[in-house]
Amino acid sequence: MKPHPLRKIKIFNFLIEKYINRITPKGTFFIIILFVSMIFGFNPDKSMLHQISILSLSFIIIAYIFTFRFKTKIKIERELPELCIINKKTRYSIIIKNNNKKKVSNLFFKDVTNQFLMSSELQIIPYIKSNNSIELDNAFTPLKRGYIHIEGFNIYKEDPFGLLRKSFFIKAPANILVLPQIYNMPFFNFLGKRKYNQGGIPYAEKKGESEEFISLKKYKNGDPIKKINWKATAKTGELFVNEYQEEYFSRYGLILDTFSKIDNDVFEEAISIASSILTGSDIRDSILDIMFLGSDAYKFTIAKGINSKKKALEVLASISICKNKLFDSLHSLIKTNIHLLNSVVLVLIEIDEDRVKLINLLEKYDIEIKVFLVSKKPSISAGKIKKLGIKTAINILDIGDIKGSLKELE
Repeated sequence: MKPHPLRKIKIFNFLIEKYINRITPKGTFFIIILFVSMIFGFNPDKSMLHQISILSLSFIIIAYIFTFRFKTKIKIERELPELCIINKKTRYSIIIKNNNKKKVSNLFFKDVTNQFLMSSELQIIPYIKSNNSIELDNAFTPLKRGYIHIEGFNIYKEDPFGLLRKSFFIKAPANILVLPQIYNMPFFNFLGKRKYNQGGIPYAEKKGESEEFISLKKYKNGDPIKKINWKATAKTGELFVNEYQEEYFSRYGLILDTFSKIDNDVFEEAISIASSILTGSDIRDSILDIMFLGSDAYKFTIAKGINSKKKALEVLASISICKNKLFDSLHSLIKTNIHLLNSVVLVLIEIDEDRVKLINLLEKYDIEIKVFLVSKKPSISAGKIKKLGIKTAINILDIGDIKGSLKELE
C-alpha cells in the first residue's frame, strides 16, 4: 500500500526542521570537506587529507556537544492579520521578550505548523538585554487555502564555531484564514428584476410565515384569518389583524460546481472565480445565496444584518471537492430556492450532460443566468459545448491565463 501523500509531506517537513535548519552554511561546508577527505584520505599514508578529515570531524563533534548547553527563557507574541491570500507573502509583527538573567544574541527563529502548509524563512533575533523586549517584522507564504494552525516557534542557537544550531520550541498557537486568490474582475452586476418579499430582507432567511410586524389594524373583509391577533381581539372584543412590512428587493444565487473525481487546479481556480465574483459584486441592498454541495447541501446567505462578505469568503476558503454524492443532488437544493431568485451565476469545472441538465433547469424558471466554465483545455471545452447543443452563453476561463480570460469579458 502506498503511503498517503500528506504523510510524505509531514516526513519531508520533519526532516527540514530536524536536520536542515540545524546546519549552518558554514557547517554544510565542513561536512562536505569531511566526506571528501574521508573518501580520498582514508589511507593514512595520504597524511594531509587524513589530517583534514580528523580536524573537520573534531570541529563537528565539539560543535555538537556545545549545542546541548542551549536553554533560553524567551517569550514571543505575534500580531497576525485576520486574513491572508494563498501564495502571497504575508507580513506581520512579533514582540520578543528576553526573560533570561543575561543578554541573548545570535539566535534565530522560524514559524512551526502541524503540516507543510506555509513557507517561512529563518529569521535572526538581534541583541536583547535582560528583561527587555524588541519588535520585529516576520513573513510567511501560505501554500493552501482554509485555516492554518501555527503551533509556535522554533528558536535556534548556533555553537561558538557557527557550524550547528540547537533548536528550542516555544509554544505560541494561532490560527489564520487563507483566502483563495482574488482576481480583479470587472465590476460585477447581477441581473434580474426585483421581487416582492413580505417581511423584507431581515426575514429572508426565515421559513414558513415569519414576517416583520409593524402594527395592529381593525379587521376588514378579505383579511386573512391567519393574521388575526387573538390576544388583542380578546382584550378589546373587536377583531384586530397584524400588519406587516412589505418590501421589494433582489435576491441572487451563486452556484459553485464542487463535483470532481480528483483534486485539481481547475477546482482551485473555480473557488477563486467564485470568491472574485463575491468580492466584486454590489449586494448592499440585496441578498446573495451561495449554494454548493460538500458533505451535505449548503446554502449560505449574505444580506444586511444576516451575514457579511467576509464570512462568505471564509466559507468559500473552506470548501472541499465533493466525491461522495451524485451531481443530481445539487438539483434538489436549487429547486428548493430557485423561486426566490432574480438571477443566478453558475461556476462550473466541467461540461457534460449532468451540467447541461442543471443549465436547462435554471432556464426553465425564466431567470437571468450567467455561466463561467473553468477549463484546462478551452478549445476542447468549446467543442463539448457545441456538441451538447447548449444555447446559453458560457464564458470559458483558461486556468493558464485567468486574468487574460477575464479581461476579454470586459
